[in-house]
Amino acid sequence: RGAMILLDGGHAMIKDIFEQRLGSDKADFRARNACDLSVADFDDVMYRVNCQEDAGSLFIHLPGFEEVEKCGLKPYLETIYPGMIGPGGEIKGIVFHISVNVDLSKDPENPEEFLENLCRFRRHIMSAPFRQVFCAVEGGSTSTDMLTIPYRRDETLYLKPTGDGSVVVVFQVKFREAHDLIIADVFLKEFQDARRDAGLGQSPSVSFMKTAPLELKGLSVAEGPDIGFISFAMAKRHFDGAKKEASITALLNFRNYLHYHIKCSKTYMHMRMRKRVTTLLQVLNRAKPESTGGEKKTASGRTFTRK
Repeated sequence: RGAMILLDGGHAMIKDIFEQRLGSDKADFRARNACDLSVADFDDVMYRVNCQEDAGSLFIHLPGFEEVEKCGLKPYLETIYPGMIGPGGEIKGIVFHISVNVDLSKDPENPEEFLENLCRFRRHIMSAPFRQVFCAVEGGSTSTDMLTIPYRRDETLYLKPTGDGSVVVVFQVKFREAHDLIIADVFLKEFQDARRDAGLGQSPSVSFMKTAPLELKGLSVAEGPDIGFISFAMAKRHFDGAKKEASITALLNFRNYLHYHIKCSKTYMHMRMRKRVTTLLQVLNRAKPESTGGEKKTASGRTFTRK
């Protein structure tokens, strides 16, 4: 069984932009290379990067921001970007919800960590609902209140504490093509089979359904032939202590991870089909009788040449 590729939670382009400009030794580069760029990310997220002289700003537009903001977002962001969180604003018709403002002339104590935090701005924002629910369960809360986050324009994320120390995370996923849903069904069965491995028996259980799971009973949930529901049953051991951040990152990247591997599977199948067609054409070409050419004679002895 081949290893799966895990997508990075950061944005490489944003990291490169700030890496080129951050620090007291980059003054000449900053003076010659001002930038004002729009940068897209997963989950319908849009960034606006503005760097002028020593001032750098990173704005973000994120679906469902209003619901995420209620989950203690700003106090958490202040711990990661102390004194740098600023308001959003409308830029060229796009409403950006929040920003990080950076003094590019200063040298951070840990430049690599600072850059990683900048390029993971989306990840840190979207982690707030998970952190709120996981911390509440860790603290002994028995609440079963559902948390609903419309994390994409047409898809929703649900966080449901069960009241007994675990949390069910449900992704509503819309598939653009009918074949994608079939491949996803096969792909996700591998998660169930993987739990039979002795080393993975304690991993969260994963289920894939084409109708809304029982945890969403009573909610107005969109269903249809192109919609699937992926549920993760997270026990306290999966998010206690130091495991919390890794689990949040894995869950936040899961939807993109799934679609990435669906596309990889389709690419692999197309390659195999093209190779098979090429092989069959070679067989057909070898089966063609060779033309002998040359002169032919009739029964009377006259000769003629086949053209």
